[in-house]
Amino acid sequence: MDICDDPFSGRPGSYFSLVILTAVGWLTLIFMPILIDGYVTGFKFSETSAGILTAVEVGSLALVAFFVGGSVHRMNKRLVCQSGALMVVIGSVASWLVGDIISMTFARVWTGAGLGLIVAATNALPALSQRAELLYSLSQVGIGLLGSILIYAAPPILSIYGAHGVFGIEGCVALIGFACAIWLPSGVMQHSQQARTRIPFSIDVVFALSATLIFYTVQTAIWAFAERVGSNIGLPSAFIDRYLAYSAILGIGGALTAVFLSLRAGLLIPLSLGFLTQATFGVVLYTGSSKASFISGVLLVTFSSVFVTPYILALLAKLDGFGRLAALGGALINLGATLGPVLAAFASARGGYPAVGYGSAVLLLVGVPLILFPAIRLKSGAPAVALET
Repeated sequence: MDICDDPFSGRPGSYFSLVILTAVGWLTLIFMPILIDGYVTGFKFSETSAGILTAVEVGSLALVAFFVGGSVHRMNKRLVCQSGALMVVIGSVASWLVGDIISMTFARVWTGAGLGLIVAATNALPALSQRAELLYSLSQVGIGLLGSILIYAAPPILSIYGAHGVFGIEGCVALIGFACAIWLPSGVMQHSQQARTRIPFSIDVVFALSATLIFYTVQTAIWAFAERVGSNIGLPSAFIDRYLAYSAILGIGGALTAVFLSLRAGLLIPLSLGFLTQATFGVVLYTGSSKASFISGVLLVTFSSVFVTPYILALLAKLDGFGRLAALGGALINLGATLGPVLAAFASARGGYPAVGYGSAVLLLVGVPLILFPAIRLKSGAPAVALET
């Protein structure tokens, strides 16, 4: 065989390990609001510096995941995850010990790089399995569960240790990930001529990767100013925070829905629903002026984004069975998380919050044909349309 046998077959512990490590790779995105607040209130950095520091960390993550993605098929994913987890532990300890902006920047870039290794490996591994879409769906459940636990666990810890507490939680979670990685398959592609080829370069691939970047740029843009939208229509802060937490929990429902459906509905229907519902709920959230519009928008944008993520990654996995495109997809998810808040801030400054909603909808409507083109061609069995190099 050109592609190795399913590395997850007969190894239930490998499912658990993958879910845990995937969730660890999302630590920065889970902690983003808490990190930014801690930089400002605890370390007395300016809001601009806090935003840049967070963007640099996510940018480091995306760059490492991108550069590792091209050769991840030849790497031992277990060792890659363990190396990344150790880097995160070191970065967390360094972040705890330093206090100035320059030292903190180096510490967070190092931490982001470690997370980038984990993201590349955990996005690539499911592509080697015959049940890729199930593994991606279970991983999203794990991200939602970890995110919910950490969001509720953080306040009492921060009340004791202050802004440094988030780095302590981060380091402990990374240590757990390091230990759990022992059950992760190595997923090394050796003794295969195809495993030494370059990433397939075709219109299908370009369209799929472009749609991935569009979706997660928009998704993060919609999420970034959700709290400000609620405040703008006069909702109490406690009410807003409560529904933001409910939204994170409801995201688990989106992942469980994807687990239940798997590929029973194919790729076309879930991908279409994911993009179109995200556009609809984004408009509802950013153009509404009532409590009902805020609640429905903020709850359902998370549900739809988490629901569609396994199908986007499964499409990338089908376009390249060695996991390289899925690893690049992880990099683009985090690149989108870097670009989204910037674009949302620009749009809201120019046209108010409705501009964010309408602009997001336009971008997602552009993304629909981009994501459906390769999905339709895969379903029909058509060969990839190669690009001239």
